[in-house]
Formats: sequence, C-alpha cells, structure tokens
Amino acid sequence: MAAMAAINWCELYVDSKLSCNNLADLVMTQLEGKLVYTNGYSFWDIDSLVGNFSVELNENRPNSKTAIFPEFLFYPIIIGAEQTTDAHKEEYQEQIKKLVEVIRTNGNEVAVIADFME
Repeated sequence: MAAMAAINWCELYVDSKLSCNNLADLVMTQLEGKLVYTNGYSFWDIDSLVGNFSVELNENRPNSKTAIFPEFLFYPIIIGAEQTTDAHKEEYQEQIKKLVEVIRTNGNEVAVIADFME
C-alpha cells in the first residue's frame, strides 16, 4: 500500500504484559493490516485500509515518575495511527475505537491522545 498524507492522527499508550510483537499481531489482525517493516524487536509498521499504524517500545519515557508527568507517559508501548487521505474520518475513528476495545478486553490499560481535524 502506498504511503498517503495523514489527515488525522492518534497515539495509544498501552500498559501491557504483551510484547510489542504480540501487540503488533493484535493490531494486524484487528485492522486486517499488512506488515510493511519491522526491526523484530522494538518497531512494527503496519498499513491498513484506513491508515498507517506503528507499534513501538516507548523509548522516550521520563526517567522518573513525578507529579508533572501523566501516568500514561510511563506505559511501555505506543501505537501510532495516521489516517490516510483516501479513508473516511468516521471509518478511521471507528477502527481506533475497536482497536482500543480489543486491547482493553485483553486486560491492558490504554490512554488515547488524538487530533481529529474537522
């Protein structure tokens, strides 16, 4: 699938005992996506009909937990999602919602940061 310009984006911060690999498999299954690239350890790039998704270790976590940082910033995995120009906003948002539900169903915590343009 060719890369398209992103319209909307979001990040899912995930607190999970699952590995990045297992979470990437979950994302591919849920979104019927195709693996574009992986380094096999800390990064997976996945294309789907509604956007490009990345699953990666949160390597930018703050060094210490303090009151100035929200708890979710310490979650070990980030799923990035960018809508492609040929996807409908509602379809993209619905896929994000379903993905969050599936991740939570498996006993994981998820924090969502999103910018859905009008």
